[in-house]
Amino acid sequence: MGPFQGGMKDTRRASPPLTDPSPYDAAMYLTDRVLGRMNVARLEWAERAGWLANQYPFLAARMPIAPQENLIEELSAETDELGEFDAWKVYGNVKRKPNQVRSSRILGRFYADMVRRLRPMNVVEFGTAFGVSGMYFTAALRQLGAGRLWTFEPNVSWARLAEKNLAAVGGDFVLTVGTFEDNVDCIAGPVDLALIDAVHTSEWVESQFGLVVERCRPGAVVLVDDIDFSDDMRRCWKKLARDPRGRGSVAVAGHLGVIEIA
Repeated sequence: MGPFQGGMKDTRRASPPLTDPSPYDAAMYLTDRVLGRMNVARLEWAERAGWLANQYPFLAARMPIAPQENLIEELSAETDELGEFDAWKVYGNVKRKPNQVRSSRILGRFYADMVRRLRPMNVVEFGTAFGVSGMYFTAALRQLGAGRLWTFEPNVSWARLAEKNLAAVGGDFVLTVGTFEDNVDCIAGPVDLALIDAVHTSEWVESQFGLVVERCRPGAVVLVDDIDFSDDMRRCWKKLARDPRGRGSVAVAGHLGVIEIA
């Protein structure tokens, strides 16, 4: 079970609202919902190359059931029943229920599948939220028998609930109460797999992408969540998907960007 660490800093900013989706985006949203019920994730390639292209050769991929998936979903449901929690104070008087900020089951399965295929020793995640995505990572790492999750969450109340959830699933993890930027040097060893899921603006995501890529080994994979969050994030994903530091890039279920590092 990972220790809590200090150094929390108010760095999150509100993201711009998403404009009305195009007919294509609306159709793809409905398609992804239908495919998700079939345990299938749509793949939209930006750069079909490298290890990613070999692992996921088609335009869709069936997601196998994740290790301890039932337990993870039970813990998620129990956490959501606790009601609303204050968001980080930079947002003002805003509350969120855990299910409003969690990763979906289909993406949780993708995270576990990525661990199974990549066999990472160091997985980095920011932010933790209430621990759903982290539970999928740690459950898969535990089944693998190796590897550690390094996860960062500056919201103290959220982090404490996440810590309980992660501990219930087991596996090796370190949860830092603070930002990734302020605590990046605590990560031991090169990064094999990373999830950027903190502030959904291009300014923050591009900066965090640069920081994590500096610590990635060649062939590592960086995941960028909520690439459909706003027009700004859509543009950000298009830019990152063509970044010369990457080798292959694909969007999963229209929501998660995946980049293999060259």
